[in-house]
Amino acid sequence: MMSADMWRADEEFGRVLSITDPDVMTGYHAWAPAVVRVMKASPLATSVVAIFALPWAQEMAYQGGVVPTGSRMGRAVMRIGISSCRLIGKTIRSTRLVFERAV
Repeated sequence: MMSADMWRADEEFGRVLSITDPDVMTGYHAWAPAVVRVMKASPLATSVVAIFALPWAQEMAYQGGVVPTGSRMGRAVMRIGISSCRLIGKTIRSTRLVFERAV
Protein backbone atom coordinates (compact mmCIF):
# COMPACT_ATOMS: atom_id res chain seq x y z
CA MET A 1 0.00 0.00 0.00
CA MET A 2 3.11 2.24 0.12
CA SER A 3 5.37 3.44 -2.62
CA ALA A 4 8.88 2.01 -2.74
CA ASP A 5 10.29 5.40 -1.68
CA MET A 6 8.02 5.56 1.35
CA TRP A 7 8.91 1.96 2.24
CA ARG A 8 12.62 2.80 2.12
CA ALA A 9 12.05 5.95 4.20
CA ASP A 10 10.18 3.83 6.75
CA GLU A 11 13.04 1.34 6.92
CA GLU A 12 15.59 4.14 7.30
CA PHE A 13 13.53 5.73 10.07
CA GLY A 14 13.54 2.39 11.89
CA ARG A 15 17.27 1.95 11.35
CA VAL A 16 17.98 5.37 12.84
CA LEU A 17 15.65 4.72 15.79
CA SER A 18 17.42 1.41 16.43
CA ILE A 19 20.58 3.42 17.05
CA THR A 20 19.21 6.58 18.66
CA ASP A 21 16.31 5.16 20.70
CA PRO A 22 16.52 1.35 20.86
CA ASP A 23 13.72 1.10 23.42
CA VAL A 24 11.30 2.33 20.74
CA MET A 25 12.30 -0.43 18.37
CA THR A 26 12.22 -3.06 21.12
CA GLY A 27 8.69 -1.99 21.95
CA TYR A 28 7.67 -1.92 18.29
CA HIS A 29 9.04 -5.41 17.70
CA ALA A 30 7.13 -6.67 20.74
CA TRP A 31 3.72 -6.06 19.15
CA ALA A 32 4.19 -5.48 15.42
CA PRO A 33 4.69 -9.14 14.33
CA ALA A 34 1.29 -10.07 15.80
CA VAL A 35 -0.38 -7.19 13.97
CA VAL A 36 1.30 -8.23 10.70
CA ARG A 37 0.02 -11.81 11.14
CA VAL A 38 -3.53 -10.51 11.61
CA MET A 39 -3.15 -8.22 8.60
CA LYS A 40 -1.98 -11.13 6.42
CA ALA A 41 -5.09 -13.07 7.40
CA SER A 42 -7.60 -10.23 7.15
CA PRO A 43 -8.05 -7.56 4.48
CA LEU A 44 -10.35 -5.75 6.92
CA ALA A 45 -7.61 -5.61 9.57
CA THR A 46 -5.20 -4.35 6.92
CA SER A 47 -7.61 -1.56 6.00
CA VAL A 48 -8.04 -0.56 9.65
CA VAL A 49 -4.28 -0.53 10.30
CA ALA A 50 -3.74 1.47 7.09
CA ILE A 51 -5.87 4.30 8.49
CA PHE A 52 -3.07 4.94 11.00
CA ALA A 53 0.00 3.44 9.34
CA LEU A 54 -0.17 5.28 6.02
CA PRO A 55 -0.28 8.80 7.51
CA TRP A 56 2.56 7.79 9.85
CA ALA A 57 4.56 6.52 6.87
CA GLN A 58 3.83 9.78 5.03
CA GLU A 59 5.19 11.76 7.99
CA MET A 60 8.27 9.55 8.30
CA ALA A 61 8.96 9.99 4.59
CA TYR A 62 8.50 13.75 4.96
CA GLN A 63 10.87 13.93 7.93
CA GLY A 64 13.35 11.86 5.92
CA GLY A 65 13.17 14.31 3.02
CA VAL A 66 11.61 11.77 0.64
CA VAL A 67 8.25 13.49 0.07
CA PRO A 68 7.44 17.21 0.01
CA THR A 69 4.57 17.17 2.52
CA GLY A 70 3.93 15.53 5.85
CA SER A 71 0.74 14.55 7.61
CA ARG A 72 -0.82 16.12 10.70
CA MET A 73 -2.49 12.84 11.53
CA GLY A 74 0.81 11.07 10.88
CA ARG A 75 2.60 13.40 13.32
CA ALA A 76 -0.02 12.67 15.98
CA VAL A 77 0.12 8.91 15.39
CA MET A 78 3.92 9.08 15.42
CA ARG A 79 3.99 10.97 18.71
CA ILE A 80 1.64 8.48 20.36
CA GLY A 81 3.24 5.46 18.68
CA ILE A 82 6.82 6.36 19.55
CA SER A 83 5.93 7.17 23.16
CA SER A 84 3.96 3.93 23.51
CA CYS A 85 6.68 1.82 21.92
CA ARG A 86 9.32 3.46 24.10
CA LEU A 87 7.30 2.66 27.23
CA ILE A 88 6.88 -0.96 26.13
CA GLY A 89 10.58 -1.19 25.26
CA LYS A 90 11.70 0.27 28.59
CA THR A 91 9.38 -2.11 30.41
CA ILE A 92 10.85 -5.07 28.52
CA ARG A 93 14.40 -3.87 29.20
CA SER A 94 13.78 -3.32 32.91
CA THR A 95 12.05 -6.69 33.20
CA ARG A 96 15.03 -8.36 31.54
CA LEU A 97 17.41 -6.59 33.93
CA VAL A 98 15.39 -7.70 36.94
CA PHE A 99 15.28 -11.26 35.62
CA GLU A 100 19.02 -11.33 34.80
CA ARG A 101 19.88 -10.07 38.29
CA ALA A 102 17.67 -12.74 39.85
CA VAL A 103 19.33 -15.56 37.94
